[in-house]
Amino acid sequence: EILFQDKCATCLTCLRVCPYHVPYLDASGTVQIPVEQCQACGICVVECPAKAIVLRKPYDRRHITEELEHIIKSAAESKSKPLIIAFCCQYGLFGTGTLASIWRGAKGGIWIVPVLCVAKVETGHILRAFEMGAEGVFIAGCGEQCARENTAAWVRQRVEKVRKTLAQIGLEPERLQAFVLDTTNENPAEELDKFTEQIGGLYLASVIKQEVKS
Repeated sequence: EILFQDKCATCLTCLRVCPYHVPYLDASGTVQIPVEQCQACGICVVECPAKAIVLRKPYDRRHITEELEHIIKSAAESKSKPLIIAFCCQYGLFGTGTLASIWRGAKGGIWIVPVLCVAKVETGHILRAFEMGAEGVFIAGCGEQCARENTAAWVRQRVEKVRKTLAQIGLEPERLQAFVLDTTNENPAEELDKFTEQIGGLYLASVIKQEVKS
């Protein structure tokens, strides 16, 4: 179900970004989003500049934030280092058992945040993970195999935006990586292992740097 709040500025962003062309302007010039046609991909929710579109749990942005914070607290208690957060599609990747071995637990410091679609992962969620102590963030989506259209393009766009922000605040952009499943690259677990090794190197370098300073 969609809760359409009174924040709408009729900027028409939702009309432009929806891959299913669900939002429309009614006769009074008010944006409408028919619930029965919505595919819950979350793109309009993330891109709306006024944050006027809200999906109910487990589809809303707050659910992802709550899940992220809960998992990072669990990771802190386990004292596993380096901490890597992986936002992963709950259905496409886990449905095939591809990443089942690290589902909801740590393997080499990796902690999974399951999402109904990676299109729902906002730049704010990614930055929040780093703010709470993550050394690296990995986003794994289904790419062209995704049941929802244009997911890969939106994920890559947000990743590039956050990478620029990381560089501006003095963090290596490669601490954030997106994996999109396609016919030429079908092993997200292998890519995650490579990413873990890379983040481990960055973490070790930062520890050594801190020790030298002290």
